[in-house]
Amino acid sequence: MVRRLYIIAMALLLCTAALPMGSARAEDGGPVFSLQTSNSKLAVGSVFKVTVKADRLHDVYGYEFNLYFDPSRLEYVENSAATDLDGYSVPAKVVQQDKTYVRFAHVKTANVPGFSGNAALLSLSFKVKQASSTTLELKDIKLIDSKFVESVLDTSVKANLTPDTSSPGGNGNNGNSSNSGETNTGGNQPDTDKQTLVLTAKELSNPTSGKVRATLPPGASKVQLPGNAYELLGDNDLEILSGKDTFLIPSAVLRQLADEVTPEQARQSTITLTSAPVTGLAEQSALLPDESNTDGFEVRFGSGVYDFQLTLTTADGKSIELKTFKQPVTIRLQANSDINPRLSSIYYIPGTGPLERIESDYNNGEFRAKVNHFSVYAVVEKKKKFKDVPASFWASNVITELASKQIINGTSATAFEPQRSITRAEFTALLVRAIKLSSSAKTAFTDVKPSDWFSGDIAAAIESGIVNGKSVSNFAPYAQITREEMVTMMMRAYKLQKGATTDAAAPSFTDEVNISPWAISHVKEAAALGLIKGRSGNSFAPQGISTRAEAAQVIYNLIENTAAASARP
Repeated sequence: MVRRLYIIAMALLLCTAALPMGSARAEDGGPVFSLQTSNSKLAVGSVFKVTVKADRLHDVYGYEFNLYFDPSRLEYVENSAATDLDGYSVPAKVVQQDKTYVRFAHVKTANVPGFSGNAALLSLSFKVKQASSTTLELKDIKLIDSKFVESVLDTSVKANLTPDTSSPGGNGNNGNSSNSGETNTGGNQPDTDKQTLVLTAKELSNPTSGKVRATLPPGASKVQLPGNAYELLGDNDLEILSGKDTFLIPSAVLRQLADEVTPEQARQSTITLTSAPVTGLAEQSALLPDESNTDGFEVRFGSGVYDFQLTLTTADGKSIELKTFKQPVTIRLQANSDINPRLSSIYYIPGTGPLERIESDYNNGEFRAKVNHFSVYAVVEKKKKFKDVPASFWASNVITELASKQIINGTSATAFEPQRSITRAEFTALLVRAIKLSSSAKTAFTDVKPSDWFSGDIAAAIESGIVNGKSVSNFAPYAQITREEMVTMMMRAYKLQKGATTDAAAPSFTDEVNISPWAISHVKEAAALGLIKGRSGNSFAPQGISTRAEAAQVIYNLIENTAAASARP
């Protein structure tokens, strides 16, 4: 409680004329600020939204700045100020001295690191009193880090608003600026600057092969669309090419966003699709958890890091961000040439907590994945090292790759125990993860408790028919699994996914007579597909006990064969 009061006091202090403790310019590598406005037609009485955005922030715990405006032309809309960041905000206040400005301050309220990356620090709305040229100017920017060290940025950001002479009464174009103080406008197009590509109704109504394709120019990170873009696209998708990366937006997703307002409001709104790169080693490193000291992974980015957002802004300045999608959005990211694609995938980067692996396809140097929400994404390489699996071990590459795919785990953070026998529960869990089964059912086995780590995996495997219990009431989760049991379960999983096996002739094993009748067909099919091999002397050893390394190889073979079969026409 004491700390909270102290933090709030610090926030209030930011709103006073305290002497700065330091000074910093927005030079290369430092933060970059920009002003963005929502509406190009600034008719008298209309309301537009202004957003203060900052890129390349590092350890920002609190901030304060002033937004200067001409009160004879614009009027601040009371209580419209908001920020995307968590914490405590001092209510925005209009100050009238030599010049008029809105002052805003914000600070975090917990014992946590400051924010790093890109963020919208403030959004607020103005009402147009007089439709004539005017300027917004962001100045007096103060930042405070998590150690309560304050910095003052010697920078000014302007956005010039000009009237639209083509419209009776005079409407104004919007401006968007960065620290350079330059303003770029695009006629009557909204939000047109060097960072934004504006797509017109005509362009959205001209699909090719089921999609409308648009290419972002170098340096651009936003695509702006009319609010009724889904009507213009029809059943076609919107494909955005950003450098070597691509994302595909179904028309239904834009419809989902437009449905947040009335149809008439949607037609007067704009949709902004943002693919903002997170730049700077410090900013990117802050997004990666330190997993090397917890679970033995070496983690690094294998592509650009992008913060994706999809928002709708209404004519009165209200902003709505679509967080989750009813239909998935496809993102394709070009991988760095120095990563191992078999140890990599597209990941969701939450900023705090563990990374979330997204199932991805790799082809021709790029990863492709379908996502159901927007946030920060990147290709990430995760390499697991077990102390008891040296590079010279025959299954080393297989174990490393399956660990990267989160299909297998070690018996501890640093050990895999490759030569230890594998249990029925362990192999069942491997199969379920490999073919991505899930179930909400519970098992009726008396030796499988709901609290057991493998309970859900066994329930899913039983429901799908890839495994049976030892009896009606017992599963025997800790029993060692034989090779013929393992192959039988694997082939049931294969058929569950592929529906058939192969007509190829199966090689013979010298000890086929010892294979149980219920397993013989599965063993022969697995051998014909190349999923298994015999042991020494061309024997299968059906009653032999499988090791954890052998089980990893079997699972790896299943995944590879299934993927190859899916790729064939």
